[in-house]
Amino acid sequence: MIKIPSIEIKALVIFNDNAAQFFRFPIKNKVRMSLWEKEARYSTPSETYSEVPIAINKETIVNIMFLSNYLNRPVLRGDEFCLGTFPIVIGNVKVLEVIDSPINKI
Repeated sequence: MIKIPSIEIKALVIFNDNAAQFFRFPIKNKVRMSLWEKEARYSTPSETYSEVPIAINKETIVNIMFLSNYLNRPVLRGDEFCLGTFPIVIGNVKVLEVIDSPINKI
């Protein structure tokens, strides 16, 4: 079995109205969905969680973990990603801080 290291970020997320079709809000637990860069042709699994309930159309600071083999570059503060069921966007993400990343350590 191959273990792929994950990247963990602290990010600002805003879930749009379409998110209500996928989750019951407010979200109070960890949720799993796809994460991708805005112009990407593929996505990676991710896990999103917050210490406060997540609401629709409200900025919330969350932690997101995703597989490091998705990107071939370091994750940077200010990077933007999409969350949802690829290619359906239900949330927009902006990186505030990189907590852990094997790519950034190279």
